[in-house]
Amino acid sequence: MLEALIAVLRHIFHPAPQWFISPLWLFRSQSRINRDFVNRASISLSDFGDLKRVEINGEIFYWPASSPLNSLLIVAAELSLLHHPHQYLWGPTQLAKGNICLDIGACEGGFAARASALGARVICVEPSKRMAGVMEMLFRERKLEPPIIAPVLLGSAQGEHSFRDDILNPGASRSVKEGAYAVEMLKLDQLVDRLGLERLDFIKCDAEGADADILKSGERVLRRFRPRIAVTTYHGDEDYADLHDYLKRLSYRVRGKGFLRCGHKLRINMLHAW
Repeated sequence: MLEALIAVLRHIFHPAPQWFISPLWLFRSQSRINRDFVNRASISLSDFGDLKRVEINGEIFYWPASSPLNSLLIVAAELSLLHHPHQYLWGPTQLAKGNICLDIGACEGGFAARASALGARVICVEPSKRMAGVMEMLFRERKLEPPIIAPVLLGSAQGEHSFRDDILNPGASRSVKEGAYAVEMLKLDQLVDRLGLERLDFIKCDAEGADADILKSGERVLRRFRPRIAVTTYHGDEDYADLHDYLKRLSYRVRGKGFLRCGHKLRINMLHAW
């Protein structure tokens, strides 16, 4: 509690103008919210080959058997709790029936499935072959229209990249210097051209720190379609400020929410733009 009070005072008296976010988020500790959710969750498990079928509070997921279940429980908390700092559908960034939604970093497909259930047409960017298969099973289980899955990386460095699946934490799978298999990297503008989209209403982005590069590679798309954006900004100290300034230059309205304490610094969990 004392650390939170000190952080509040620092935030109030030494804020950068573009960073001002309600200090009340300092008391909505992500770790405490996750812990409470895990402790209270109703969970049932069954084996499904090298996967587990997991039912969390009545909602079905599939998850690699080699990966700790706690990571999936945190995903379920982020998706289901409206007050969670990692919640994508918050404030002005909401989905409506008929929207075209681009899910960048779709992983197990939890957000994509939720978007589809709301009536959106979902396009998932997921380079992991393993997690693309998990996602397809989830959509079949929930009887949802199959998503379009783009098996690519997005960013400014085009070409072929090595990609490695993280067997313990699927959400941390990423491009590396030497990986298990090759994956194509495109700019966001190029992907939208390849898909032939005539509109784009919503972008969800959680790309393990590559988020700013990805959105900057889609300036033409952002100017043309002005999709609502929910993007993670806690991976690096400057992620929020970088994306805030970039999107402001494109005439977006921007709000941040949630804090993550990293040593003596505060990182902002999410940026929402519309």
